[in-house]
Amino acid sequence: MNETKIPKALIDQIKDGNVILFLGAGAAFDSKHPKGNKPPTGKQLANLISEKFLGKEYLDSDLQYVSELAISELDLLTVQKFIADIFKEFKPGDHHLSIPLYRWNSIFTTNYDIIIEDSYDKVKERQQILATFIKNGERVKDKMSLPNSIMYNKLHGSITDISDETLPLILTPDQYVEHRENRDRLFDRLKEQSYEYPILFVGFSFADLDIRHTLKELDKLGHARPRSYMVGPSITDAEQRLWDQKKISSIKMTFKEFMDSLSNEIDENERKLSGVIRDKVSHPIMKKFQSGAKEPSDRLMEFLDRDIIYIHPNLAEENTDPKVFYKGYFEGWDPIIKNYDVQRDVTDKILSEVFVIDEEDRLTDQELFIINGNAGSGKTVLLHRLAWDASVSFEKLCIYYKSDILIEYNRISDFIS
Repeated sequence: MNETKIPKALIDQIKDGNVILFLGAGAAFDSKHPKGNKPPTGKQLANLISEKFLGKEYLDSDLQYVSELAISELDLLTVQKFIADIFKEFKPGDHHLSIPLYRWNSIFTTNYDIIIEDSYDKVKERQQILATFIKNGERVKDKMSLPNSIMYNKLHGSITDISDETLPLILTPDQYVEHRENRDRLFDRLKEQSYEYPILFVGFSFADLDIRHTLKELDKLGHARPRSYMVGPSITDAEQRLWDQKKISSIKMTFKEFMDSLSNEIDENERKLSGVIRDKVSHPIMKKFQSGAKEPSDRLMEFLDRDIIYIHPNLAEENTDPKVFYKGYFEGWDPIIKNYDVQRDVTDKILSEVFVIDEEDRLTDQELFIINGNAGSGKTVLLHRLAWDASVSFEKLCIYYKSDILIEYNRISDFIS
């Protein structure tokens, strides 16, 4: 039985509709076919094209080489129609049909099948309406006119549009440079959105040039982007360590196992609640404020942006080398998020006695606690761990006051009121 669990931080992000779903070839596994076939791999597709158009002497040749030869011998439309006829037979599996039940920030894919389109068409209880984009020039304003629309970007093209010679299907990663020209806006959207939202990668491996190209683009953003996640059943320990260096946490599951597990974590009522369109807030902490609370003053906004760090699952932090951390260097929240610190009994004791108790059991409305310890005993690390666990595990509102800024009573008072 698969004991891997979905990180709570990711579950919370999905509940809030913040996650970018990015689907690779493996995401189509366990789809349904009238003959029970599985979606062809790149090598299998190359052999199908060879058998149809070129002859057996080209079997086991490179997909790009075979496709270029076939197009040269016939024409682009004929070859792409053959490919479209193969992929249009694949229909959504049960786990694909559960995708529309959740609210996503956006969806991207390198696949050109129509499994996702069919899923959103079939599921009447869908949270959003799919708006598909495959090339530059498609007006967002027109396609996403409904308030619950979700943008679906097909980076490699779609079998629904195979007659445009300026927009051929990208069959191999080697064709990126040549064929990105008329769809570079789609790639730019992924880069822009990843500044603010976590990406859930599904159906990729590090051997895929698709994902390596995407990660290269994301690396240019630096480490000030949210932690993302990779779902895959065969992620090795070495790959997991490599992903982690790139601020991507590994989840060792098939896509089907992931969606089944997700349904146990987020029930129907929570999914419906996430479908309620929320007003945009000026700061993430506003989600914790009571409904109907007045807009924060300029002074309070300055306090939130300058003086404190609001602890939440989507906290963006610079990557920390574990070797440097264990030598005594500690700055930021990355080592805490990655669990580099040693678990201490005192952490659970403080959490249970200070953070988790009912408010009516407190002696006073305001309490002050002091942690004493020798220099180098780990007080700063402990404080960070307490704030992170209280916020992420127990959903408490936690702020961390920056130590180089003088505490001002009036600003704290504004925040509480």
